[in-house]
Amino acid sequence: MKTLSIVLAYSALGLGALAALTQLWRLGLINKQPGRASLWVHRVAGYAFAVIILFLFAGMVVEKIPAFGGEIPPRVAWHAAAGFAVVAFLLFKWAVVRPFRGLLKIAPALGITVFALAFVVVNLAATFIVVTKILRGPAAVVVKGKPPAGVTEALASSRFVVAEKCGKCHSLHRVFRARRTAAEWAPVVDRMRGYRTGWIDDADAAFIIRYISAPYGPGEKP
Repeated sequence: MKTLSIVLAYSALGLGALAALTQLWRLGLINKQPGRASLWVHRVAGYAFAVIILFLFAGMVVEKIPAFGGEIPPRVAWHAAAGFAVVAFLLFKWAVVRPFRGLLKIAPALGITVFALAFVVVNLAATFIVVTKILRGPAAVVVKGKPPAGVTEALASSRFVVAEKCGKCHSLHRVFRARRTAAEWAPVVDRMRGYRTGWIDDADAAFIIRYISAPYGPGEKP
């Protein structure tokens, strides 16, 4: 799902750039009437951009933000704020500018603003994820190889379950930065299970809770 979101985000950015550049080209023509072909390119690219942005925004509100609970990192908070701004400008353009023809003169400025905000949103999310994966490499997400020496067999097995199940959706740093008891982790893990049915079964959940509630984490001695 994360890969699909990244592809859609960059697709939206490309469509937004096409719509914005087409509009600027039309406005820049001097002593020449722009053709209808450029208008249709602008409209099709603009509507496709809006549909993808609204789809991604719905996913962010329904799935991604609730996954953080009450601990939303600053980058994610800025990403969410920029996403809300993009949708607000889109809705303003549709609900106010288009019905009131006298306001059409501000439509290009609104369009450029929406694209600029979308550029910020994509870089705070998709680009950040891509660059992080490139710099950290696959070992930062999935732990492979033999369990580390000095860790009990039960906790070693749990560690690999955490890496495989939790690391597929978000960074492991996000898991281990919070210290909670098993009772405190249980509802969090249950909420995560609800986002993708069947991905974490009862046995996996028990392994995950046992490991992340232990008094030490990766690289620390028991």
